[in-house]
Amino acid sequence: MFPWLFVPLRIFAYRPLLRLWPGFDRNRYIRKLVAAANAWFADRFRRVPYDDRVLFLPYCLRPRECPARITADNGLDCDGGCAGCRLGALKKEAEGLGYKAVYVVVSGRIHRDTGVLRSRDFIMEKIRRHQPGAILVAVCSMDLERKYLSLRNLSSRGLFPAEREKKSLVPQGVLLVKPDCRQSRVDWDELTALLRVVDADAP
Repeated sequence: MFPWLFVPLRIFAYRPLLRLWPGFDRNRYIRKLVAAANAWFADRFRRVPYDDRVLFLPYCLRPRECPARITADNGLDCDGGCAGCRLGALKKEAEGLGYKAVYVVVSGRIHRDTGVLRSRDFIMEKIRRHQPGAILVAVCSMDLERKYLSLRNLSSRGLFPAEREKKSLVPQGVLLVKPDCRQSRVDWDELTALLRVVDADAP
């Protein structure tokens, strides 16, 4: 139980530290928080089979010349077929492994004309639709801080406990190395390793 307490305590302390400590390194703090949460949920995540997982990737990882269109239902409607595109290749691999769904999440605030929901609403709608046992998310620290960093979104069993009656939602997350709304970077090796991890003996 005690290792788990590190996660909610860091969430609880985050905003007071931000206000009271002028030299507070918020990026380093959030990276430690994500690492602690990943470690806590790692065993549970690997026991969730691929076909009960959903992968969310950010639109900002696409190449500048990406030809995929944006749709209200799918976000970036990527078919994974463009040569040299690591975003599309990872999406295609996840689908090949049997992931329940894979989405490239678009900023609804920036792309209002497409009818796509704001990113948090989009993700929550897909979670309600698919009811996965686990999610894998690549996200920037700013989005994590502004949209999800709240104790009410978390329990020792998983994410969003208030919105799930029986089944906990087990998370794993990778923070972007370079947050940039136009062209971000991520540790593709870390993300791919988490994508593939599974307990072969899990029911």
